[in-house]
Amino acid sequence: MRVSGRKKLLLNVITKIILAMLLGVSAIFSIVFFTYKPVYKVAINNIDSGYVASKRAMEKAINNFILKGDSENTAYVIMNATVDYEMMLVKKDVALEEEKIFASIKDLCDVYHKVYAVNISDEEKYIVETMEDAEKIKNEIDEKQAKFSKKVEVAIVEKNLLDYDVTSDIEVAVADVIEPLKKQNDEMIRIRTQLASARTVSKELLQTLKSVFYESQSV
Repeated sequence: MRVSGRKKLLLNVITKIILAMLLGVSAIFSIVFFTYKPVYKVAINNIDSGYVASKRAMEKAINNFILKGDSENTAYVIMNATVDYEMMLVKKDVALEEEKIFASIKDLCDVYHKVYAVNISDEEKYIVETMEDAEKIKNEIDEKQAKFSKKVEVAIVEKNLLDYDVTSDIEVAVADVIEPLKKQNDEMIRIRTQLASARTVSKELLQTLKSVFYESQSV
């Protein structure tokens, strides 16, 4: 099949136009590639908070935090934020802020921790983060008060708390319970000794005995 000169010329023109268009598109893509980068704009509670390179990576980090929290004794995490993503092109010199954005999201979460309360005679006295520490406090108190006639009941209660103060010094905690208890028991022994050796009991001694009795009931 023979192609006429006119058709051949038209074909050449069309080919040149297509090549020119492809070169133009390539040039545009080259300019965009070297000048811009694809990112995700992140909005937290409808407030723009910065850019991240990967939506998937940020969502994975958030989900992992919700599941595991930030410590071994995390009980559960409640997220109080909505996070939205919008893909866009920005200049390559625009900084990414993954750490800052992730920290902002964590700050908007309520993190509940599993802790252990040590109750003394039904009153919550100490909070520790491990059952081992709670049992150590209980066992030391029970051991030290074993010979006392007046004792306190020590119980361990597991709790999930948002905010709490940890008892860091176990020995001090034990002493805070034992020392006043020992004083009361020593006073009761002293009074009983005086009663046993006295033929008559003074009003002062009776009053002291009464006050010690009531104090021991309130421990």
